[in-house]
Amino acid sequence: MNQELIEKWGKIVSSAKKVEVSWDAGGDETPVWIDVDGERVAWKESQGIVDVIIENLQLPNAGEEYSEGGGVLLFDGETLSLRYKTRVTGPTWDHIDTEAEGFDPETFDWDANSGFRDEEVSDEVELY
Repeated sequence: MNQELIEKWGKIVSSAKKVEVSWDAGGDETPVWIDVDGERVAWKESQGIVDVIIENLQLPNAGEEYSEGGGVLLFDGETLSLRYKTRVTGPTWDHIDTEAEGFDPETFDWDANSGFRDEEVSDEVELY
């Protein structure tokens, strides 16, 4: 994130009572909204910080994975961060050993062998 973006959102967060972020991402869309003291920020004004949030949280934008959640932006005078809680759902293949001898991703039946992820995550991530 460039210095200009840090300064802009640092000032907004410092002067506001609360800067809330919410999202309902997945299934080919990644909408993220920002509200400053209860007022929705226009997309054009929030686009830069929204891009940073999507990247840092790795919010899904395609396929069958979904993430719905929200949090608050924080600024300590130097670092912009997001304290958040989200529910992540969707198929997972974490249990499959893709390094196993003879494994062929081209012929493997991904759908028949997928698991399902449904978890809540609470964390604080440093944006910059």
